[in-house]
Amino acid sequence: MNDKRHDLPAPLVAVDDPDRLTPLTRVNAGEVVCGVSGSNRTIGVRLISDNDRLLSWYEANWQPASSDEVAATIYAMTGAPADYGVRADHYRLWDARRSAVALFDCDSYAIVKVTVRGVCSAVRSDAELYAHGCAFEVTHRASGEVHGVLLIGSSGAGKTTLVSALMGDPEYRVRIVNDDWGVIDLADATAHFTGERALHMKARSVLSFAPEARGALSTIPTEGSSDPDDPGMRVLIEPATVFGYDSLADDVRLTDLVVLNRAAGDFGVTPDNPLAALETGAYSAYYQRAEPFFNGSLILDSDTARDRERHAFAALLTRVRTSWLWNQGSKDEMIAGFKQDILGAAVKL
Repeated sequence: MNDKRHDLPAPLVAVDDPDRLTPLTRVNAGEVVCGVSGSNRTIGVRLISDNDRLLSWYEANWQPASSDEVAATIYAMTGAPADYGVRADHYRLWDARRSAVALFDCDSYAIVKVTVRGVCSAVRSDAELYAHGCAFEVTHRASGEVHGVLLIGSSGAGKTTLVSALMGDPEYRVRIVNDDWGVIDLADATAHFTGERALHMKARSVLSFAPEARGALSTIPTEGSSDPDDPGMRVLIEPATVFGYDSLADDVRLTDLVVLNRAAGDFGVTPDNPLAALETGAYSAYYQRAEPFFNGSLILDSDTARDRERHAFAALLTRVRTSWLWNQGSKDEMIAGFKQDILGAAVKL
């Protein structure tokens, strides 16, 4: 895999030399410190870059944090490693000792965002889990029955389609905690809002939830394309613009972990070993590789890192019901299957 492409979320390569990234501490670059809200603390991540646009997007994306809260550092540099005095053949480097990532030939905020997710998982406490998925609360209006759902799956599995359809269904009230990634307190399986001031989303996903926002897309920061129907166009947009103020929540107690998959399988049938199936994940066209734990941002550079993620998911599985849904038919069949198998609704297909 060619990790020199700035738009390719290639796996990070661990560095053994403790001084390999030292030259980056002396570069003339800007710095922004922002924080990702965890279950019991804010994880401060310092972004150092010679690209002003990346710094401004990062600052707009996340809440500000203090230097005292910094737990990880990301260097997002526009040049090659040699331009900064770094001896390296790879353009994506991970220094576990310093909890630091170096990204070279980087002018894509999507890569920075993926890296923020990765370092948060790497430095999190053992009492929490950062999961790639949509965490939401869905309430049946007539009965008052409430489900807290973590919906995970590889890119293109149908997560956005499913959640946007539920939000448009008058029988249900849906409130979003995190649209695509966030923290879970393993003590009580509560998902908490990450604190994003603006969401970094595909334009097509925005329009799935808020078709009326098409005009607004021309007035906000965009990346990758200027065509809202292009899957490569990404935007920074306020959560309320996408979901509405009444459809946002700060946290939700999870009752269900739902894995949505396009691979072959029996709809609604959970694998005999859910933990092993989660660890295997699925192929992602975006990452151009399999996503262990359905999270391509994870820095799984050692057996210890993989074991830590496995133990966190094992803890979560003891507190939620796990369901596997295969999206192989029509959109209506997928939505009806979710309502029937997860929400317990009587549905006519």
